[in-house]
This record gives sequence, structure tokens and C-alpha cells, in this order.
Amino acid sequence: MGLGLAGLASFMWTLRNGQYDDLEGAAQRILFEGRDGPGS
Repeated sequence: MGLGLAGLASFMWTLRNGQYDDLEGAAQRILFEGRDGPGS
């Protein structure tokens, strides 16, 4: 029961701090980051 409450509390903390605001932008940054480096 305690671990479940701790997990729920940490999930609510991430929601409050905006961890899930820009999921699409993060996916695009992963794909196109570092294109100007060596080997490109």
C-alpha cells in the first residue's frame, strides 16, 4: 500500500512540474539533434 501511494505521489509531482507538456517536440529533438556534427 505504501509503495503504491509513493508511486502515485511521484506521478502527481511530475504532472504538476510539467514533465509531460511537450512530448512531440521532445521526439523531434531526439531525431534531429546532432546533425551538424562530424560524420553528417
